[in-house]
Amino acid sequence: MTEQDLINLAQRYAQATGTSLSRVGTLATQDHKFFRRLESSSCSLKRANVAVRWFSDNWPANAAWPAGLRRPTPTWEIEARNRATEIGADGRIADAALFVSVFCRGRRNVLDYVLGRYADGSSLDEWPRNSLAADVLEALIAAGDCRFSGRRQHLVDQAALLGDQQLADRYAPPIRRAA
Repeated sequence: MTEQDLINLAQRYAQATGTSLSRVGTLATQDHKFFRRLESSSCSLKRANVAVRWFSDNWPANAAWPAGLRRPTPTWEIEARNRATEIGADGRIADAALFVSVFCRGRRNVLDYVLGRYADGSSLDEWPRNSLAADVLEALIAAGDCRFSGRRQHLVDQAALLGDQQLADRYAPPIRRAA
């Protein structure tokens, strides 16, 4: 992202919310002159990342994110995904309703289908053709849900055979336990 992209992002935010560019600077970077100065100079990568993250977290629902600019995942979405994949004392997803709302687009039948079709005891090489079901299965495996421990270990073993440490780490992250 260039300095001009950041300025355009600020201008679009200001226009969508009816605020001034200096107010946007204060909100995004705690510096009301930030975007005016950016027109004639540059800023650090850290400062730019802070501003882009703020825009992503606070972007108005009635405005489209500018085409051609990669939008970071909003912080609230990351936090929701982390809460939704916490494992309870029984080794299963702690809050199934939250998991369904975050990963299944509110459709409980998708979770029920994945649990019934792909839990341990089914063919470990079989994978859903439906992308939503595949995403749900992947989230359950990566979270460490005990109903998928055999499939999880199989994927880690396959990644090790391929010499793909990044893939192995993807399926063997630390398990977050619910408080």
